[in-house]
Amino acid sequence: MVNKRLQELLAGKKILIVLDDMWRDNENECQLEDLRAMLRVGEGSKVVVVVTTRDEGIAKELCTIEPHKLAPLTDDMCWSIIKQKSAFESKDGKEQLEHIGRDIAMKCAGVALAAQSLGYMLRSMTFNEWKLVRESDIWNVSATRDTCSAQHTVLASLRLSYNSMPPYLKLCFGYCATFPKGYNIAKGGLIQQWLSLGFIEPRSLLSTRQLGENYVRQLLGLSFLQISKSPSVSRYSLQLSTNIFIFELLRGTYIMHSFINSRLFHTNWLKLQADPTTYSFIIHI
Repeated sequence: MVNKRLQELLAGKKILIVLDDMWRDNENECQLEDLRAMLRVGEGSKVVVVVTTRDEGIAKELCTIEPHKLAPLTDDMCWSIIKQKSAFESKDGKEQLEHIGRDIAMKCAGVALAAQSLGYMLRSMTFNEWKLVRESDIWNVSATRDTCSAQHTVLASLRLSYNSMPPYLKLCFGYCATFPKGYNIAKGGLIQQWLSLGFIEPRSLLSTRQLGENYVRQLLGLSFLQISKSPSVSRYSLQLSTNIFIFELLRGTYIMHSFINSRLFHTNWLKLQADPTTYSFIIHI
């Protein structure tokens, strides 16, 4: 039915379609072929499809011309992102700190997501804490476990960012695992659920609602939440369905175990989805 409706919409038209940051579910290998079938149109139509993806296999399967592989960011570009995200110019001892920061930038493997997450994490850290990030064993652990250099480096940076979170933010982020992939929820609704589950404890200066808004901003700063690309509605989006690195981070056992062991599961407040690989949700403003 979808195929028929799409063919009606495209009939006799010249259309440019951009499919950004495409990925696939390894449990459903026929998805790409289904997509091809949906984009086949009759005479009188011309459809040009531009696909961006981190998966070289998808590029090779879908391409009709030789795929163009984008070069990663340079170390200087990653350092520029870290400087901006960490408010570097307002810090003391910038000369010594820059040397450490550039070393950290080299660990980003040219991926902006890693630089953004690390930069925001470093914003509130001291000189010695910057050194600890640079010398963390997590870089070596990730390198021995993963085969893709860029992927293991980005996952390492995200794990460092996650480990630096205060407990309340870890709990709020871990709660995202209870939503099935593609689930839509209003931002206000998400904050209300955090409140009802006791994730947000009142303080003297800020209301619980203000604290919830602050938690969302922190997750945005760490790039664990992202602003939706949809032009039809203004909303925040936790795009685990389109960001393979955050997806891998959230379904990581060390994060899930810490959340499962929380009081919510001991009191049967929450139950995980049956499929542990389907963690994602979208929150509307």
